Amino acid sequence: MDQVKQLLDRIVTGRTWPAMTLARAGQGAPRRLQERFREQNTALAENLTKLRLAERLAGLGCWHYDLRIGRQDWSEQMLQIHGLPLELAPDPGDVRNLMPDGGEALFGEIARNRANREPYSLENRIRPPGGTERILRMVLINEFDETGERVALFAVAMDVTEQVRREEALEQARARAIGLAAEAQKLAMTDPLTGLANRRATIEWLGNLVGASDEEEDTLAVLMFDVDHFKRINDCFGHQTGDEVLKQVATLARGQLRAEDVVGRIGGEEFLCIVSCLSEIETRSLADRLCRAVAAGTEESNLPRTTISIGLARFRNGDTPEDLLARADAALYEAKDGGRNQVRLAA
Repeated sequence: MDQVKQLLDRIVTGRTWPAMTLARAGQGAPRRLQERFREQNTALAENLTKLRLAERLAGLGCWHYDLRIGRQDWSEQMLQIHGLPLELAPDPGDVRNLMPDGGEALFGEIARNRANREPYSLENRIRPPGGTERILRMVLINEFDETGERVALFAVAMDVTEQVRREEALEQARARAIGLAAEAQKLAMTDPLTGLANRRATIEWLGNLVGASDEEEDTLAVLMFDVDHFKRINDCFGHQTGDEVLKQVATLARGQLRAEDVVGRIGGEEFLCIVSCLSEIETRSLADRLCRAVAAGTEESNLPRTTISIGLARFRNGDTPEDLLARADAALYEAKDGGRNQVRLAA
């Protein structure tokens, strides 16, 4: 680190080996020693030129702060990153005004890492004079004396604004893609007219519940219902009115069910409710309320009075989704044959 510090000092000040050193070396020193100093001075100057070039190409700025005397050493690139004139080198003074938060985040992090003996990194935001906000990625290391006291800081900074902006843009694009995919999935599982689950989603949900059901026969039930004389509604009032009737029936059905229950549109005017954890009496009561709610709700609207017929089937141990739906469908036809606007329990 002492070598880095010395090298940084020469980068910032532009010094090579002091002329006085060469002069002293020449006073009574063998010519060979003088030549060696000259060669070392030339090599150091070449290395410093290469280092400055590498610093510019990499966009790296160096900063050294001696805590004992409060002196800073800024490299040319560090000044350029901050939009400061090179004439301010090596110490531009207090630059907290270049930071939107007055340096609170940067110096707070430096304070929290006061005992850290390993390099640590952070991002610091600056606003160069007359410019827009920039983002710096910094790597810092503390310097300690032989007693363990922190005596200096050394930091390397790079302007990563464009990189961060690209990363943010990619993350936003990724989030949008995920959102669009989720929306597409939702649309794929939703009936566009009523907003209920569509047939695919409803049958899939039923399959999951049947697969999870235990030997208790009272844990699951389905209510299959459709709109009575729906063709007549379309023929007499038009398909637009028919669509409004279906939407209202969907709303009324949803209003009678619990949050954990599922209701979906599985056909033109056919719906399926899936309920669980209700006794046979409770399930039948729910079906009766649903039947009455649709009749009363449509009667109070400006739509044609509408009723529904319901077939109710309860889960039996060993049932498949197809078994349950077949029994509910048979009960639904019994309700229709029995005069409609009623509930029939599957045998």
